[in-house]
Amino acid sequence: EGDAKPVLAPMISGRAGILNIEEQFLVATWATKTAIVCEATLSEHADNFTPTEAGITKDQGRPPASVQVLIAAVIGRIPPMHFNASKMRMYVNGQDFCKFHFYTIQMGCLVLQVIRRIPPPPDYGTLERFAIPHDIDIPFDIATCIFPPVGKCPWPPQKALDWQGLEELSTRSVWMPEEWRLRDPTAPPCRDEL
Repeated sequence: EGDAKPVLAPMISGRAGILNIEEQFLVATWATKTAIVCEATLSEHADNFTPTEAGITKDQGRPPASVQVLIAAVIGRIPPMHFNASKMRMYVNGQDFCKFHFYTIQMGCLVLQVIRRIPPPPDYGTLERFAIPHDIDIPFDIATCIFPPVGKCPWPPQKALDWQGLEELSTRSVWMPEEWRLRDPTAPPCRDEL
């Protein structure tokens, strides 16, 4: 937290800057650590970050190779802080191929997104960029990949998100109907739940 604060604080308040490789590692590690902690408080699912992934983040001071971290900016009427976790399953030729978890952290103007592939890619443990399918990649002028790191990374990107754009980035177009409501826990189960 202490190491990341001098880099994060100006970005949260909207000051432009350039992240060098070391700062990209620092911000990406902070975002991954935050995703790991938030996920653990939300659920105890088998697909959560593994102890190995958490250990790499803690002991090596970097995200594990099972994630990619993006950075973006948001402007307009926004809350001071927001966290979102979304899941997407990918099918190839009708077969279950893999899952992606998206952890989106917004603080002031700064948006960080940790993308985690399950199962991890075969080169798990390396720092080489692995395949994130093109249809879930984000244009460079909206978000920039900081892990694996790129050369010098200008912030903010050329285009900033508004609140709707942030929601779309967070959920990757997962749509929830407006009439959806939590089921009354005292009601008998639906047939689909039996």
